[in-house]
Amino acid sequence: MTRGINYYHLKPRRSSGGPPVVNPHSRAPYNWLLSVIKIFYLVVQYNLLWFKNIYLNPTRNLVVFDRYFDDILCDPVRYRYKGSLRLIRFMRNLMPRPDLYFVLLGEPELIWSRKKEVTLENLKRQLICYEELTKSEKFISVSVDISSESSLKFIISHL
Repeated sequence: MTRGINYYHLKPRRSSGGPPVVNPHSRAPYNWLLSVIKIFYLVVQYNLLWFKNIYLNPTRNLVVFDRYFDDILCDPVRYRYKGSLRLIRFMRNLMPRPDLYFVLLGEPELIWSRKKEVTLENLKRQLICYEELTKSEKFISVSVDISSESSLKFIISHL
């Protein structure tokens, strides 16, 4: 963590430093009931952790998540979710909302050549979903087809 920047993975809590997920679609989804319970649990957990680790943190200047609750809409299999996406859309309204989202988009083949966590077909579907999210005023599309330095400069210019 850099001074003034709080970095989180998915939830507003300190990471346990576990190994990276290399095959996020390898586990079977939860059944419908367990999926719904998990979503309610996540919303309560997000709100409590957001209040404790972000809202009450006087040293924070910038909070960065590399994933957020909205990811469930575009990749429910990663979260083993088998419920209705309408429930996810509704539950998003009960979540603390970031001021700004940056969504990394690019040519599917280029992204897939860098990181093959999911199939190319699944990646294409996810990118379409993320592109739909960027139609909101809070979501800014960032091209990953350019150098990482150029992408970073673009992001910094929007802060």
